[in-house]
Amino acid sequence: MNRRLIACALPAVAALLVAGAARAEKADRDQEMSIKADRFEGVDDKVKVRQEVVAVGNVVITQGTLKVTADRATVIEENGRNRAGEATGGPVSFRQKRDDGNGYNEGVADRLEFDERTSDIRFYSNVKFKIGKNAVSGEYATYNSETEAYTASNALPGKGSVARGQVEMILQPTKRDADSKPAAKKEK
Repeated sequence: MNRRLIACALPAVAALLVAGAARAEKADRDQEMSIKADRFEGVDDKVKVRQEVVAVGNVVITQGTLKVTADRATVIEENGRNRAGEATGGPVSFRQKRDDGNGYNEGVADRLEFDERTSDIRFYSNVKFKIGKNAVSGEYATYNSETEAYTASNALPGKGSVARGQVEMILQPTKRDADSKPAAKKEK
């Protein structure tokens, strides 16, 4: 691979993988979680340590500005706080307002997993994910809603997974103000 291409692309990719200046809406974590569906199946631990709810049919999960839609979702709550879960269906969608007020982070995939403890969201199969104005597509992506760091791959995690083509990232140009424009060269 051309070293010059790598040298030019590496800073852009690194900037995307590092926490951005804008974050997903932080206040969402402190909001109640609402789950709507055609029906629920639940397992409530008698000692209230672990509760599992399975929502089936036209599932809509909201928490503040966060919205997930799916055909089926499982939400697990441990010790009254730490939530984790999985959503599946044709397709699962995710949307959350950015903390800086500049739009939404949103994505679709065949399956989505989330873990509130780590702020991680994992997208599986047929992934299309938009962070602000930039976009990623592939077979697998991770996103941290606290730091806005993300990864993308065209191979699902696990042994024996075969990559299907290339992953694609689309970066939108940033607007420059008058102070950041390069100085014009002076003629001698």
